Amino acid sequence: MIVGTLFIGLLGKGVIYCFAPGISEETRNYATLMLRIVIFSIFPLIYAHIFQGYSQLSGRFRMTSVYGIATNTIIIIFVLISNQNHFYFLSIGYVFAYALGMLICYFEARSNGYKYRFVFDIKDSKIKKIILLTLPLMVEDVSASLSLVVDKVLGSYLESGAISALGYASTLGNIASTMIASAIITATYPVYSKYVVERNLEDYKNTFEKYGMLISVLLAPISAFMFFFAKEITVVIFEHGAFGNASSQIVWEAMACYALGIIPCGIQSYLVRGFYSMKETKLPVIIKVEALLCNIVLNLVLIQCMKHMGIALSTSISYFLAMILLTIVFEKKFKMNACYKIGLFVLKDSIIAFGFACVIRLTLGRIICNNLLNILVSGVAFIVGFGILSILTLDKDTRKGFILKINVRMRRDD
Repeated sequence: MIVGTLFIGLLGKGVIYCFAPGISEETRNYATLMLRIVIFSIFPLIYAHIFQGYSQLSGRFRMTSVYGIATNTIIIIFVLISNQNHFYFLSIGYVFAYALGMLICYFEARSNGYKYRFVFDIKDSKIKKIILLTLPLMVEDVSASLSLVVDKVLGSYLESGAISALGYASTLGNIASTMIASAIITATYPVYSKYVVERNLEDYKNTFEKYGMLISVLLAPISAFMFFFAKEITVVIFEHGAFGNASSQIVWEAMACYALGIIPCGIQSYLVRGFYSMKETKLPVIIKVEALLCNIVLNLVLIQCMKHMGIALSTSISYFLAMILLTIVFEKKFKMNACYKIGLFVLKDSIIAFGFACVIRLTLGRIICNNLLNILVSGVAFIVGFGILSILTLDKDTRKGFILKINVRMRRDD
């Protein structure tokens, strides 16, 4: 981390040019100064994840939520106090927020018995094992991040503000995936690893199916609603101050295209962790790299005719490709028939969600003029309708089990 920080600090302008070659010289100077500050957040960011991992090993996940709330609150405060003359407050706030988050995670780990003693032993076999295990994970993480980096690089050649618009558009989808898919993945991954160690593959299969379907149920309505109500969402959240109609249109058009990738993004992340729990790290890396190459090619093709929408759509298509390939390879490798069931469930939920969201868009969406009221009323109607349709389309045994669980819970509450 020290070497990387020094490298980026010294070659800041060159790094910015590599990731956003199309921006103006003035913007590049601003970005270089901010980069040289924000790069120091890598230290608290990495150590916070180490401390979180230690606490999660003890079955404690509360700091994951507290960490996100604390860091984002600090960042928002620094956004509010920054201005054109003190724009670097944004980077300072970023570093300070993650430093505070690291301290929170550190004291949580200490309360769980964490202690540290410096040991340097190059013959330690665990170090070699960790390196061999993490190299594929690093490649997979980098390939996932590069998809969005490619979007920003090509977006820098479009009209002014395209990079920011793509960032705004992808943010809400990323929030949905992070809140739902990442939370479920974080909580279930240790369980799957335990089943594999105990060779309890039947429980592994059943649990893997159940939570994969749960991700589908939660992400499908979000994806559909964001696709059909992208314009209203953008106006309510972003269209303030200097953010006018022209900027708003770029954002909501890109947001609709990114929304199509919310479900496959969450599912493919879930499937990747399934591979990891089975001690297979190479295959998902190969698939993610293939999806990245597909994203680059589609970007170059679609940007010509669709501009910013083409960039966003290519990313969503690459997520679909990764999800399909991961499903096929997982079943061929482990022969559980779990991923195929999850895939069919995803297809069913997507048809229901997008079909019902289209109906809401053409009815309530046209009647209500106020954007905020439109989102609230249409959203409530959509969630209720989607929930009812999802339950009605379940097979008889699953529906009976679902109703039985509700009855048991109500009796316990009584």
